[in-house]
Amino acid sequence: NAVQYPRLLLLVWAVDASLAARIAPPFLAAAALGAGGAALFDRLGRKKAVDEPHELVFTNPYSFWPACKFALLFVVVLAGAKLAESWLGMEGVYMVSALAGLADASAISLSVADMAHTGILSSNAAAWSVVIAIATNALVKSVLALVNGTRAIALWLTGGLVAMLAVAVGLLALL
Repeated sequence: NAVQYPRLLLLVWAVDASLAARIAPPFLAAAALGAGGAALFDRLGRKKAVDEPHELVFTNPYSFWPACKFALLFVVVLAGAKLAESWLGMEGVYMVSALAGLADASAISLSVADMAHTGILSSNAAAWSVVIAIATNALVKSVLALVNGTRAIALWLTGGLVAMLAVAVGLLALL
């Protein structure tokens, strides 16, 4: 989850460097906090860990069908964000950001970066749109951890997600 912030920063930078410059300090600070927390929990967990064999299943994120699905999601989110902005103004973009974040924060990040780059959105509005998507995405991750994991895992994960989000929101509000 700590990697999400620099990953989204790179995606935004590829589309709009000025928006990336706006979100870089909050996003890098959130990533540093998350990485530090992960390192701490890894260190603490090694003392208590029990070696249990488990199988990790990896899939290729660059295969054709996942790329097509992401492209379709991107087009739908971009169109939705532009329609929402024209019909409802900024509130519409924020609503689309929240809804898109339930599935994925990448597509809406690229969409609002494109809208900022073309002048449809201010960099401030685009930055907050990305943060809103991250927030709703964090909510989904917390619920999934609770449903599919243990209460303790969900609590730790949610604490980390909230801490990273708080740092990003706080610094973004200050800048």
